[in-house]
Amino acid sequence: LCCTLVIWLHLRAGVSRATSNIILRSLKIILATSFTIVSLAFQAAMGVKLPLSSPEIPVDVRTALKLRLIEPVILRTICCPKCFWVYGNTAPEKCTWRESRRSRPCAADLWTTRNTSQGPKRVPKSLYTTQCFDDWLRFFLGRQIIEDALIKSFELFRNSAGNHEYMHDVHESPAWRTFHGPFSNAYNLVFGVYIDWFNPLTNRIAGKKISYGAIVLYCMNLPPEMRFRPENVYIAGITPGPNAPNMITISHILALLMNALSRYTTPPGHHVPTFRHPLGMLIQLALAPLIADIEAVRKAAGFMSHSATLFCSFCDLPSHRIEELNSSSWTRRTAEQVRAQAEHWRSLTTKKARKEQATSTGVRWTPFYLLHAWNPVDHVMLGYMHNWLEGVLKHQLRRLWNLGPVKENAADMPDPETAAADASDIESDASSSSSTASLRPTSDAEMPPPSSTPSGDSTPRASHFTLPLDHLGDDSDSDSDDDVEINVDFEAAPTSSNAPFHFTDMQLSIVRGAIGLVTLPTHIDRPPTNLGQAKHGKLKADTYLTLFAFIFPLIIPELWWTFPPSSYERELLNSFYHLIVATYVIISYVSSTYDQGLFGYHYISYRRSIQQLFPVGSLPNHHYAMHYPDIMRNWGPVASLNEFAGERLNGQLQRTKTNRHMRDMDYTMLHQATRRARLQAMLRDTVPDDSASSRLSAILGEVDSDTSATGSSAHTDNLLSSEELSKFLAAAPLLDARYYSLILQYVQMHIRLFQSFETLPAHPNIPILPPNAKQLRTFSIHDRSYSDRVQHEGNSAIQFRDPRDSSTKTGFIHFVCTLPLERQLRTFVLVNPHNPLPEQEFLLTPYSHYTLLKTQIFDATPSLDLIVLEPTDILSHVTTLRRPVGTYGI
Repeated sequence: LCCTLVIWLHLRAGVSRATSNIILRSLKIILATSFTIVSLAFQAAMGVKLPLSSPEIPVDVRTALKLRLIEPVILRTICCPKCFWVYGNTAPEKCTWRESRRSRPCAADLWTTRNTSQGPKRVPKSLYTTQCFDDWLRFFLGRQIIEDALIKSFELFRNSAGNHEYMHDVHESPAWRTFHGPFSNAYNLVFGVYIDWFNPLTNRIAGKKISYGAIVLYCMNLPPEMRFRPENVYIAGITPGPNAPNMITISHILALLMNALSRYTTPPGHHVPTFRHPLGMLIQLALAPLIADIEAVRKAAGFMSHSATLFCSFCDLPSHRIEELNSSSWTRRTAEQVRAQAEHWRSLTTKKARKEQATSTGVRWTPFYLLHAWNPVDHVMLGYMHNWLEGVLKHQLRRLWNLGPVKENAADMPDPETAAADASDIESDASSSSSTASLRPTSDAEMPPPSSTPSGDSTPRASHFTLPLDHLGDDSDSDSDDDVEINVDFEAAPTSSNAPFHFTDMQLSIVRGAIGLVTLPTHIDRPPTNLGQAKHGKLKADTYLTLFAFIFPLIIPELWWTFPPSSYERELLNSFYHLIVATYVIISYVSSTYDQGLFGYHYISYRRSIQQLFPVGSLPNHHYAMHYPDIMRNWGPVASLNEFAGERLNGQLQRTKTNRHMRDMDYTMLHQATRRARLQAMLRDTVPDDSASSRLSAILGEVDSDTSATGSSAHTDNLLSSEELSKFLAAAPLLDARYYSLILQYVQMHIRLFQSFETLPAHPNIPILPPNAKQLRTFSIHDRSYSDRVQHEGNSAIQFRDPRDSSTKTGFIHFVCTLPLERQLRTFVLVNPHNPLPEQEFLLTPYSHYTLLKTQIFDATPSLDLIVLEPTDILSHVTTLRRPVGTYGI
């Protein structure tokens, strides 16, 4: 127990090794003293000397790690610091790699001299650090929780219908079926690949900005809730700094990964012992999709920079036609065509010939082509975090609306540290579940239609939107590829002759005021109320999501709705509407044919409108997003395959204490990250029982899983003993008579027949609903906090399923309590639904016209009616904004 606690403090809480050792020694003294006291007390009381020996506790955390954890196997190989050519354990004095047969060798120094305590020592100048895949796979498949999840997921896939009208995850997509033929099984694994670079210094100190790169594999066979957990992720390696590889040299790093996986990617696979099959099962694997930002995708997949003439990996549209919106005029790339172009590039023997070939096709060869199943077109994912949130949405805010600096300096460009911070804040928002910043995902084909929830005083209206669960900016960093001629400007020439757009001072004041007044749940950070001023610094990806999905739909229509239908302002509103509808499709965790068509129509309408309204040209991100319908058709909702998990991992690596030792920084980050993952696996895999080790694992595992520490869980499955039931009823106060009556009606209608405690005489065979209940001010569902309205208005505004007729409604949580039903605690939520406006008043608002804005207007005073729910009926939070009397003439 002591070892487990100190290991957790060292790996997860960031306690230094020296402090961890002090804690171990202190615990050893405390336990020894305690045992001595117990022994002396027993001898004094009983007259018998009880020999008690203190347990052996190591005094060094490294020893504790060896005792309690299965150490990951970390490999280090000599690597050229300039071209990243990997040599193994021996290497010449200078790098001998040549880009082509006739080119000069790299000639970078591979060795250097370090002063050590034993004197000068000749050491490699750079080492590439990797994690042994064979060792990790044995550890991964040796866990019961993993193997059971793989088997269950495969059975669900095999027993499901072939085509899904609504896709909620990649397991329901056509792409997934291509990996599982008639003879497939649960041990045919598919790994998604994430590649990204980050600055481990986390900020710029004395002008230093260095890049280290993480290469990560996610087991896509796992269910979504397990897929991206750190303990289930394989970190293949971390590329050494201080510079990132370019489009050519990244192949040297990727080749090492492909070599490590070759025995599994080549049929029939390789035998690996598993939890249920200790003698081994034949494991085959495929790699797909590639999930990364645009720069990393182009490097890893062998496509040209976004600044090249043929900049798109999905089609052959040249850069000078970037404003074209008719997709039928583009030729979509095919896997066979791209593979042939890549192989031809590889066969060329001169740099000039390769450069000409790459310029004419937009394609280079990379080690991904060593994989027979690799599809260079369909297996490349367009990440919505970088492309949409910090691409399209940021462009709308910064360049089209001119809210923020017109030109960004280097500090304003999307960088890994910002992205890593975004990932912790968002998610699910996705990321998603309609998700994570996740705000929890919804099960509807499109995001559940929210109604604006007015609240307050004499204000007649408020609007709201359902918050999604789980889930960069300018359009992706330019590529530093010396071999590519930059043939286009980063931004296309504008097509509009209008003057640049600016909000009026009054409009900007209204928008900023709304940002400060809108109700938000506690897991959503409020955007800066001085939006547009340099003081608030650069915005993170989740801030763009919050603004465009949850705040702007409540206030932007108010600025332009009263203008004539053909006016410039109404055209601005129409353009905004198209953008928001497209955004809702992108961030949704459900995809269908309808959604794909909806996105295509509204996004093309949006692009056409900004070409006419704003004197600003399109960026590559605008064209890339034209391919989302095809991606959703193939892979399902793009929100379920986002970059946030990888960015969170980057953040964890950045926070690793490395003492800024540049030479060993990549090793320290990888070693500590893999140790943390194995610790988390040990905590999660512990079988729950009454033992002390199980209870400690549960406590530490709670922290690791980011479970809310405040409030109460909404579900309790354990049955109460007679003693526990008596204590609960004795301590819990009596329910208000109205609440009791409503809960009794709900229980009788939806659970089973109960009788009131006031029924006389009581029916002997019908259980009595206890009148005592414990009030909950806050409770959690999927790590999201919900509260009654008095406690926190933002946490109380919800969208829910009305159990009386299964309709979707919105309202404020009024009262929450838990009480025992036949020894099992159940939680009940009483909600005041929002009051809709009369139809004639609603028709005065823009939301009667822009029906897909997922925003509605209600009376500021919620209904006095109370609807009884259980936590499973709650769909998500909603945002609300109170507006003054007279808004829209109401």
